[in-house]
Amino acid sequence: MKKKFTYIVSVVFIAIIIKNYIFGIYQVNGISMSPALNAGDIVICEKITLRFIDPQISDIVVATCAGNRLIKRVVGRPGDVMSFYSDCAYRNNIMYRKNILPPPVAEYTIGKEQYYLLGDNNISYDSRIMGGIDQKNIVGKIILIIHLGLSQNR
Repeated sequence: MKKKFTYIVSVVFIAIIIKNYIFGIYQVNGISMSPALNAGDIVICEKITLRFIDPQISDIVVATCAGNRLIKRVVGRPGDVMSFYSDCAYRNNIMYRKNILPPPVAEYTIGKEQYYLLGDNNISYDSRIMGGIDQKNIVGKIILIIHLGLSQNR
């Protein structure tokens, strides 16, 4: 009996370590990352790499901001200048995306150790509203997507 109890405690301990420090499993809420991710999809986030390597442009990451969990795409890095003119987004004067709803501020310089995160869909609570997201608030990078959500395109 004691051996069984020790085994169960060990398994639970290892599972907690893996979930809190190595991988995270999250369910997508809303349509802010549509069409890449849709409500109901499951994503697996790897948490270790970003402790040693900075997030890259186009990475989809999990971040926290003001108590909210966000799943967004990295579009700007520290020191980059994000500009919004004529429904287009520019990163360092190079067009990044067309048909985007502009933020209240037409130009934004990303701070040191911050990243600019956008949803793939215009209907998104992202850096256009919040500004740069501190690197320490980026939980990890999405490494696996399990499409369970409803989508017209799938």
